[in-house]
Amino acid sequence: TYDFYLLGTPVSFDQKADFIRAEASYGLTENFALGLGVRYIDTVIRPSALGDLPTSIIPDANLTILKGGAFGEWDARDDTLYPTSGTYARLEAFRGWGLEGPDREYDKATLLTNAYYPIGDKIVLAGRFSACAADREAPFFDSCLLGGTDAMRGFPVTQYIGDRLLSVQGEVRGRLTSRFGYVLFGGAGSVGDDFGDVFDNPLRVAGGVGARIRLSKNFPVDFSIDGTLNDEGEKLLYIYVGQDF
Repeated sequence: TYDFYLLGTPVSFDQKADFIRAEASYGLTENFALGLGVRYIDTVIRPSALGDLPTSIIPDANLTILKGGAFGEWDARDDTLYPTSGTYARLEAFRGWGLEGPDREYDKATLLTNAYYPIGDKIVLAGRFSACAADREAPFFDSCLLGGTDAMRGFPVTQYIGDRLLSVQGEVRGRLTSRFGYVLFGGAGSVGDDFGDVFDNPLRVAGGVGARIRLSKNFPVDFSIDGTLNDEGEKLLYIYVGQDF
């Protein structure tokens, strides 16, 4: 259950989905790999309460989608769970076909790039740049979502949706002890019908602080609790395992 924002007003509905994702890649070098992927989505959307779905949601209410595409991945991080140095980038391009529901075909491409830089033994600077482009025929949940496609904290993932997205994020990660840590983070991004609209539309900004609790003595896996405040004065709480990026 979550809210879809219709002209700035949240409308609650339920979405159930069966999702299958399979990928295979081949490493061309120690850090660079190319691969192919297939994704299958079977989803149903219903109102959470009495009433009808918004008209803009109805075409996406009952869909079965098959997606296929390719990706390139660069990974020069020193660790995949808690990187302290290096870079990571993934560029993917997929095409989706409607198997059931309204007939549709659409393309979507995303780029995620991360960088990590240590300051001493206990502090790491982390950054992410994200870009997304999707056809207008893409269902709303597979378009470019601020907070969804880029994992930016501070906004509900269905509040700002567009055919194009650009965002940047930065984070300071520190260790207080071997078990406890903290983060200070912020991000800014925008969506639009094209990249020109992205630059013309209002920039959405959010930031916050978080706590980290190390779950294992052998692996750098953290239990994460983040509190955020965005430029609209809204507060959100995130609880998850691992790092945001």
